[in-house]
Amino acid sequence: MQQPESGRGRARSRGLPAGRRWLYAAAVLVVFWGAAEVVARIADAAAPSERFGAMGDVLVAAGFEQLQTILEPDDARFWRVRSNLDAVSLEGRLGNAEPLAFSVTTDANGRRRMPAVADAGWDVVFLGDSCTFGVGVEGDETFAALLQRRIAGMRAVNAAAPGYTAYQGRVTYETQPFERTPRAVVISFLFNDDLPWDGRSDLEHAEDRAGALQGLASRSRLVSMLMGLRAHTPQDDSGAPSNRPRLDDAEYAAELRRIVARVRSQGGEAVLVAWPLARQMANDRVTRKQLVMRNLARQLDAPFVDLLPHFRARGRALYADAVHANVAGNRIVADQLEATLRRLLAP
Repeated sequence: MQQPESGRGRARSRGLPAGRRWLYAAAVLVVFWGAAEVVARIADAAAPSERFGAMGDVLVAAGFEQLQTILEPDDARFWRVRSNLDAVSLEGRLGNAEPLAFSVTTDANGRRRMPAVADAGWDVVFLGDSCTFGVGVEGDETFAALLQRRIAGMRAVNAAAPGYTAYQGRVTYETQPFERTPRAVVISFLFNDDLPWDGRSDLEHAEDRAGALQGLASRSRLVSMLMGLRAHTPQDDSGAPSNRPRLDDAEYAAELRRIVARVRSQGGEAVLVAWPLARQMANDRVTRKQLVMRNLARQLDAPFVDLLPHFRARGRALYADAVHANVAGNRIVADQLEATLRRLLAP
């Protein structure tokens, strides 16, 4: 007579072989990981960068939240100006200044639209921040537009954007389409480069955004997001958040050098412009970034336009707030740039 199987024996006969159980477990893990990866990729694609979020926080704190409505996330530059805007009205204030009200119209590349120029012989690209973009003034009142009207045959391309640093300007010039190679590029960055946001530089954020991980991890959004949980705010020895600017002086100089080198490699010339701040009208001080740009222009033998003495001669009447030039201020900027551009554009 056959003896009954023990409980353990019956369990073995009804259960799956060990190898098959491992196979099923691996299959479930792969399916779970794949689903999590899809969700992570969708979330990663939809989520703006930390820098874009910080830009919104800065505008809210300054009192000009509406300005962010014309911006959108950009993988390489953190944000960009929206394309094909049609006379979008903006109102707000920056700090304790008087309220600003102006409109923004952009082309297909997110640049402030300029009047068409018949038979333009040369293109001049303007790289900069909100001062070059023209926060507070209409599109035809920016110094780029004024120079286009004054210099026959010149077409201005205003590729500036609010909040940009020299890093973002360099990436813009390297990656964005231009109808033709510019004869000259006017470069003006200062205020944003010197601001500390979270104790990390634009370059560090860009590296994180691009993903420094290698192998499988570099291709996995899930791993990248999990690694991103380790992000922290650098601190100094006292335990306080670091005051590291968005670009330190060395990084600022390196980004400007790269722009100048690229412009010259294409047969053009770069013009460096030192932008003045309203707080400098009451003293004779010069900021570190202004000194860096002045010294760099000397080292590279590049055309240099220092706006500081010309603004000091007229005082705060040229400002819409602590940084941005009003209509009269934009005319002064155009006055100082005109002779340099005429020389560079001469046959």
